[in-house]
Amino acid sequence: MNHRVFIIIYVVIFICLHSTSVAELPFRIWRGHPDRVLAVTFSPNGKILASAGIGENAIGLWNVQSGAQISVLEGHDNIVTSVAFNKNGLLASASEDETIKLWNVNSGKELRRFLGHSGQIAAIDFSPDGKFLASGANDQLVKIWDVETGKEIATFEGHNDAVLSVDFSPDGKFLASGSADGTIRLWDVATQKELGVYMGHNHYVWSIAFSPDGSKLVSGSWDKTVRVWDIHDENTTGNILATFDASVL
Repeated sequence: MNHRVFIIIYVVIFICLHSTSVAELPFRIWRGHPDRVLAVTFSPNGKILASAGIGENAIGLWNVQSGAQISVLEGHDNIVTSVAFNKNGLLASASEDETIKLWNVNSGKELRRFLGHSGQIAAIDFSPDGKFLASGANDQLVKIWDVETGKEIATFEGHNDAVLSVDFSPDGKFLASGSADGTIRLWDVATQKELGVYMGHNHYVWSIAFSPDGSKLVSGSWDKTVRVWDIHDENTTGNILATFDASVL
């Protein structure tokens, strides 16, 4: 049976795995992080969970079925802020040490590193085909990297503050970035041109994601709102989907 699984991140020192079908997959707590957990992601086959948090400069790999820790990937010199798998099962990790590392999770070896940002890196995302990696950092830049070579192939400038979130469209043609300047920007990957600036949030834009058909963006902000945007309407301020009593991460 196909289980629908989601992760809950607590501001304490463990990860909880829960299923929408409670009778089929029990509530599970994975302990091991010494402080707050900042990033989690599933492998493409759903068998491995990668997690990272404050106080360890490393990535933990967990067996989803058993809950056992498989290994710890060490090598960063500061907090790991974001983790992402590509379609081929390679894992990327971004850090406040201004580097991105690519890992083979089976061997635990670092395959290559991506150097070019001059500030803490807050977000990474793989293109749907797994060949490219996007990153956003405190240097206000968005970069795209060739996964095979580790070379920087594009740099997007436009934000006036740290870039906190990045997301490729489902077809890989577009890249969206959210920033501490309160804006979302849309970029054409092939031409490397800015296509639009979406303004409506009045605080940091911590998270963004394209809809499955690529026509809309959803964003979460410290202004306590979640907004939905039509990417073809740059003049919209976004439809408020929900409001909360606390910041949306």
